[in-house]
Amino acid sequence: MPLALAGAYSVKAVLIFNPAAGGRAERRELLERVRGALASVGYEGEIVATTGPGSAGAQVAGAVEVGARVVFACGGDGTVHEVMQGMVGTDAALGVIPFGSANALARDLGLPMDPVAAARMQGGFVPRRVPVGRVEIGDAVRYFAVMAGAGPDGALVYKMIAGDKRRLGRFAYYVRAGWMFVRRRFREFDVEIASGGRTETVRAVAAMVVRVADMGGLFRGLGDSVQRSLVGRMEMRVVIVRAPALVSLPLWFCTGWVGMLGWNPLVRVVSVDGFRCVPVGEARLDVQADGEWIGQAPVRVSLVEDGVWLLMPAQ
Repeated sequence: MPLALAGAYSVKAVLIFNPAAGGRAERRELLERVRGALASVGYEGEIVATTGPGSAGAQVAGAVEVGARVVFACGGDGTVHEVMQGMVGTDAALGVIPFGSANALARDLGLPMDPVAAARMQGGFVPRRVPVGRVEIGDAVRYFAVMAGAGPDGALVYKMIAGDKRRLGRFAYYVRAGWMFVRRRFREFDVEIASGGRTETVRAVAAMVVRVADMGGLFRGLGDSVQRSLVGRMEMRVVIVRAPALVSLPLWFCTGWVGMLGWNPLVRVVSVDGFRCVPVGEARLDVQADGEWIGQAPVRVSLVEDGVWLLMPAQ
């Protein structure tokens, strides 16, 4: 278990950020202000830039090995995702400083979107051991905090790899999503559900697990499937969207937005122990976790109990 954090003595910390997400001089100056705010509440931190795509996990693991007790992910949910890969199973705690566009986990923790104010608030947070999601694709394993899914969301994230997200921010997601829904035909795939010792296979055009109640922006309604935060709970719900995609996908978005997802006959929300998505035939099925493309199905999704220490509100 981590030391009792922040108080009469300083706690060794590391602030991880992705320079590719906007490493201009003003961003560095803001990071320095964040470091100062953290120092004022008991965290003595070193600012560390990631060295390339996927490097954060190894960098974090190295920092923890040499004594870092807290790692602050300074970025959006993608940065949190990358940092968490090096923290699952360790005794270090994960802190979140919102610098991204959606910041779904930061919102779920009640943090302000001002990074400096969020840093100051960490002084009142305490570490709690929380479950994390686990995604298995072949021999590869990735962990997630906010969401994971197969189908349109995975395809959308895959298309964003080209760089529109960095140039246009969250607006790029909205434009690309609207264009895909109009132009692309999403094929059905099998979702194998495991719950309470029972298994069931259903056909779907989308399957997504969401662990926060508010995804932020125009996508905030996707969290209506949980209605409350599941970040600290050993509980997982999967949203299964049935064909026809041309009707069901926009209807999923709209009913979630107005809080009426339960009235949607083409959407089913199921509490599960885990699930597996399998393509039908030769159809491509993309997979994302925390808004990061991680490969193609078949994929298995489950929860890891007590996966990571997370700085959370004391109450």
